[in-house]
Amino acid sequence: GLAFPVFAGAQPKPVKVGILHPVTGAIAYSGQQCREGALMAIEDINKAGIKSLGGAKLEAMLGDAQSTPQAGAAEVEKMNEAGCSAIVGAYASAICLATTQAAAKYNLPHIVDVGVADQIVERGLKNTFRFGPGYATCAQVAVNNLHVLNTIAGKPAKTVMIIHEESLFGTGTANLLSRELPGFGFEVKEVVKHANPTRDFNNIVLRMKAVNPDIVIPANYYNEYALLVRTMQQQKVSPKAIYSVLGGAASSYKFVKEFPEAANGIIDCNHWFNPKDKRATDLRKRVEAKGLFFTYEVFN
Repeated sequence: GLAFPVFAGAQPKPVKVGILHPVTGAIAYSGQQCREGALMAIEDINKAGIKSLGGAKLEAMLGDAQSTPQAGAAEVEKMNEAGCSAIVGAYASAICLATTQAAAKYNLPHIVDVGVADQIVERGLKNTFRFGPGYATCAQVAVNNLHVLNTIAGKPAKTVMIIHEESLFGTGTANLLSRELPGFGFEVKEVVKHANPTRDFNNIVLRMKAVNPDIVIPANYYNEYALLVRTMQQQKVSPKAIYSVLGGAASSYKFVKEFPEAANGIIDCNHWFNPKDKRATDLRKRVEAKGLFFTYEVFN
């Protein structure tokens, strides 16, 4: 009885949540954005506490996937040993494929924030969940709407060239688009794969000049996407449209602000925030105040 007041006033143990993203390496910029968003969400949740757990708080366990699947899987092992209750991450599809598999060994819940490869959630892993649609849905929606836009314009575009990064995300997206586009009357003239990272797109853009497609579809991460379209601008390659699907730069305010001329006129089919939701505006201001540009995704 004497001990009861002490017990009643005790603070519940924090719930450890793994925040796992590539914050170093080739895709660190986007991974850092994801980490920042997750930390902001934890901050908001902790203001009220988790009522079902007696007001418990979330404790972030930060992990760096170093832009590779192997490093991501190794971080999952560390987080599990440290008593992590769940993991959020890990941005890139190839990394998410590895981290969800590693987490499944321990039945550790893994929430995929961005990874769009459908293989991630189609393997029957009961521990794996994802916020948004995968690239099959996104590619289908993108092609449907490209067909609508082209039809309304009088069908000026007939040929397509796809430029994609070499990992699971870019390759999978390119394969889906190559399969879907002919059914809507588009001829896929060429599909070009590039390494990740790539620091020179001059040869690819020269090839683009020779192919002369009506539409260029990039499927790559931020750095390569931005460099590709800037190289196109420098070499004065101007297709009828740059129509990206899940474009790593076209969905970023950073790209629009840093390279407005290169970004002008690009159409991108991607996850996007709800501009009518005040939380999205507030969060973007908070992130930009920290020197980052962040896309806050709200799925209705």
